[in-house]
Amino acid sequence: MNSFFKTAALFFFLTPAAGAQTLDIPTGHEMKRIAYSAKAGVEVFAEAENGKWCDDILSLKIFAQDEAAFEEPALNALMAKVAVVLKGECAAAQQAVIDGYSSNTLVYQGSASAADKWKP
Repeated sequence: MNSFFKTAALFFFLTPAAGAQTLDIPTGHEMKRIAYSAKAGVEVFAEAENGKWCDDILSLKIFAQDEAAFEEPALNALMAKVAVVLKGECAAAQQAVIDGYSSNTLVYQGSASAADKWKP
């Protein structure tokens, strides 16, 4: 597990916002960063189990500096980039369950599918 994720996980577990949902990863699961944009301030992770993240149904966690990343135009653009990664690294993926976090708070929940060209 890379040091960024350890730091992010530690931050999420130690500083929960009052009344807000925070990142909760089941034991034995880990996260693999599959997309990153410094310009947009966004990172996309796929939940992995036993080192395997690619499956027909993915669990994606999106971490954004700004909640605006989860508005339709921005999220559609991000998922178009994620689609390129999935096509090259996980052709088996057909659906994704998406949780979006900003400021350590769950601010978005949705899904996307290959059939809909990964539009959330």
